[in-house]
Amino acid sequence: MGNFHISRIIRSSILCTTTVAFFSGSIFAPSLAVAYEYQCQSKEVNINLNDVAFIVRLEKLYEKAKRYLDKLEQGKLIDVMCDINIEIESYTEKKIDLDSLIDVIESEAKKQGAHFKKGEISQIKRDLKKSWKKRNHRALYLYQCNLYDIEFDQAACDLDYEMMAKSAEHHGMEDENEVKVPIRVSIGITASLCGYFLSFIPHPYAQAASKFLIATGVGLCVDGTITRMEENEKNH
Repeated sequence: MGNFHISRIIRSSILCTTTVAFFSGSIFAPSLAVAYEYQCQSKEVNINLNDVAFIVRLEKLYEKAKRYLDKLEQGKLIDVMCDINIEIESYTEKKIDLDSLIDVIESEAKKQGAHFKKGEISQIKRDLKKSWKKRNHRALYLYQCNLYDIEFDQAACDLDYEMMAKSAEHHGMEDENEVKVPIRVSIGITASLCGYFLSFIPHPYAQAASKFLIATGVGLCVDGTITRMEENEKNH
């Protein structure tokens, strides 16, 4: 993953005002852009509006991630995770290894007391990849609808995806060996992934968001596995 090439504007500007606002609430795009422009002009730094827009998009995605994390909405959190991944990969021009990051999260959670079941992490990897494929299928389906001036129908899109999935080789074999994963563990892994994606951007805003999401996500993994152990002990 290494050190990524970050433009001069990101290296030069730390945006103290936006860092404070980061925890107090959302930042409107115009005010953030004005803050960048004012600070850059005062330091005679050439402003890059693409970088301004990039940080604004990350802020919005972070706010969504926190909201869905609080509500334990796994599906919507996965969508945000995918969006953050796309933003980071596009900006850094580096491909992120999802499986390796999940292994790192697993290791960190174990250090803090998590007890994962055999095959649980592999199941999470499969589930996330499946969600990613479904998301990509939706984007392609929507593109084709727009291309032929056809109204988009989510139910039809889902049905088309299921039919394609069933026709794929080995379909159904994974379902037979499916491992049930506690919702807190799944969401914890997803939130931590969002955090690790953001950690690749050496800007105080992204770094603060990264630390929060990783810590909260790992904490959920620990809580989810320990709660399961306690429930199993009560039942036996």
